[in-house]
Amino acid sequence: MASGSGSDWCKPERVLLVRQQAFRSAISEDFAEIQGLAVAAGSQVVCHISAVRKIPHPATFLGSGKVLEITELVKKLAVDVVILDHNATPVQERNLEQALHCRVIDRTRLILDIFALRARTSEASFRSNWLSLTISLPVWLGVGHTLKDSAVGWVSVAQVRHN
Repeated sequence: MASGSGSDWCKPERVLLVRQQAFRSAISEDFAEIQGLAVAAGSQVVCHISAVRKIPHPATFLGSGKVLEITELVKKLAVDVVILDHNATPVQERNLEQALHCRVIDRTRLILDIFALRARTSEASFRSNWLSLTISLPVWLGVGHTLKDSAVGWVSVAQVRHN
């Protein structure tokens, strides 16, 4: 997940980890896995924050108060990416990016980034990039459903044409 331009192209991205849960628990244990994934992707974890909410907010995944708190942390700590330790919808990711003024990725996209970084063959690289793009497409188009919902139709059409 290294980013940048010019001389800082290999500088690790500064990330803030967000974990939302239905009840309070031991925070240090909760963040161990997602922090390990972020470090494996080449990121520098600068902060993590926990939110307690029974059901994710449909528009932003997090409540409005938590979004404001994270916005301040993003500015204060010069965060490049916010990583959600959950699967978020494309709409939730887009709305959070607009509110936080930085990139937002969920757990699935983080794992795909790690696969892409570790791909050794051209086929593995192609597959991980293709999967990442298919997951990103609804975010780019502003569509509220995931491409995997449509993929079943494509597979069915492809099978019919080949039979």
